[in-house]
Amino acid sequence: MAPISAADWVTAAASLTSNARVVTPAKASSPESLAPSMSTAQTAAPSSAKASAVARPIPCPAAVTTAVLPSSRPAIPASSPSPMGAAVGPPRPNIIRRGAMASDSGEPGAAAMIVVFGSINLDLFARVERLPAPGETVLAPRLETAPGGKGANQALAAKRAGAAQVRLVGRVGRDPFAGSALALLRAGGVLLDRVEPCDEPTGCALIAIDGQGRNQIVVASGANLAAAQARVPDDWLGPETTLLLQMEVPLAENWALIARARAAGARILLNLAPAAPFPADTLGALDVLVVNEIEAMAAAEGIGMPAAEPREAARSLAQEADVTVIVTLGEHGAAAFTGAIELTVDPLPVHPVDSVGAGDAFMGALAAVLDR
Repeated sequence: MAPISAADWVTAAASLTSNARVVTPAKASSPESLAPSMSTAQTAAPSSAKASAVARPIPCPAAVTTAVLPSSRPAIPASSPSPMGAAVGPPRPNIIRRGAMASDSGEPGAAAMIVVFGSINLDLFARVERLPAPGETVLAPRLETAPGGKGANQALAAKRAGAAQVRLVGRVGRDPFAGSALALLRAGGVLLDRVEPCDEPTGCALIAIDGQGRNQIVVASGANLAAAQARVPDDWLGPETTLLLQMEVPLAENWALIARARAAGARILLNLAPAAPFPADTLGALDVLVVNEIEAMAAAEGIGMPAAEPREAARSLAQEADVTVIVTLGEHGAAAFTGAIELTVDPLPVHPVDSVGAGDAFMGALAAVLDR
């Protein structure tokens, strides 16, 4: 695939959707001086829990609009420091590709693949008129169940959004919940050969949803705490791979897998949800960080860059670590920051029905588009 200049990318971003607005600071000396990376505009369903139309089971967003700039970062010598102390490795892959990866000879290489390392739950829902206050009991007419967990949600969303090959790596229990948690994934074509049983119970989320689509969630991690990055084979982490991670498995396992993937040249997407501290060098090892408003603020503060509002936080993270940062803004859409380029997109008008899994649908659709 021929390289795309920053100027070409800005033009494409603006023309792909009337909702997209690209901002480049006037002080940039030339388009080519802008840090090359990726910006994405998601117009189908806002991914914050504040306002989105998500039907259970996990939906596939109807339309995802992307503007992309393949990475032209030079290879980092093993002796050289990297941004934010990131693990060094081969050049980062182009942020987007079409079909199979090309080898150095120009011949087609290994087929593109999405590997999701993350949580698998069975969700228990209660629909209530209003969410309970602390210490309060409210009544629901019935209990509903559905497969869930951020890892499982994102894997299924990626497959439904058109990804050719999606592999999920995680753990479930040896209990009746496990079959229910995996049934939709198996039927949807997600590959589960590295989802393994253990003696802990299958993860479970307890979810209350009010009449406006807002929710309260408590997750009992169970078997997810036994997820191990060593179960991801080395040959799944090459340049043909998009690795997708979240924060519902042991964090040390995430950081170790990110280091392996970076060294192998895989594309790495981290959804910092739920928000938790992370090592500063991990940020520099990512290709794309996706956060909501709360997570953006927490991430910036956690590495010593407190910000007054989420967009400022995302912008600071992107510029400091040379990483693309996407912040989802609920009913206000989403914004992406890559170097000195900003891309903002307004959401489509929707009536929020159920916000559970909205961010996961965003992540899966994003990974699927980047993996093409």
